[in-house]
Amino acid sequence: DRHTDAQRARVGAIMFKRNRQKLFGKQRTVDAQFEEQRDNFKRLYKVVTHLDKDAAKYEAAIGAVATSLQALAKSIGKLYSESDEEYGTKFDDSTVAIKAATDDFVAQNQTLHAQLKEKVSRLEDLKNAVKQRDEALLLHDSAQEALEKLMDKGEKSKIAKAESDAADAQQKYEELNASVLQELTALFDARTGDFEESFKMLVAAQVELFREVTAAFAQIAPAAADDDAGVSSARR
Repeated sequence: DRHTDAQRARVGAIMFKRNRQKLFGKQRTVDAQFEEQRDNFKRLYKVVTHLDKDAAKYEAAIGAVATSLQALAKSIGKLYSESDEEYGTKFDDSTVAIKAATDDFVAQNQTLHAQLKEKVSRLEDLKNAVKQRDEALLLHDSAQEALEKLMDKGEKSKIAKAESDAADAQQKYEELNASVLQELTALFDARTGDFEESFKMLVAAQVELFREVTAAFAQIAPAAADDDAGVSSARR
């Protein structure tokens, strides 16, 4: 992480302490901890959306490999069945095994990708929540600025309503700010754990796929070797 424990402690100490800073001639409320979590969220959002696209490409690629493996075993089976029906039967059995293994893998990968899609959807919801929080902040600062101007001008007849509007805007902003900040923090802190189990399942599914495919081709390798030996003997 980019920050030391001491830095995090200092940020935590000012969790709800807002600093008024002047920006383009206007006073703006700044929450240091929220801005830190916003930066974390932006990085995480970028990584996960790229991951979603890569997972889709990977799913398509593995699907193509699976189809090719099945077609390869089937074509080889037809070739050998021309010389001996027994060979053809062995290849047919292997083709069935390869198809079962690849179909299982594709199904598991689709499930994992669907889980990833859910995580992306959650990020999109949180992105919208951040937008609503920012809109509430703008209303809050606008209401505060309007109140300050009225107080500077001494327009007492309008101050009471302006104070009420400012208080309402402040309450809405602070509630949204606290809620969204909590969600951002929880999401970022759990970023590894959220994906770790899915990645483990994906690796395990890959291992199982290639183990099953290797086993299926191992069953037909002796037949192919025997046939090659027979051809060589005939030539001699």
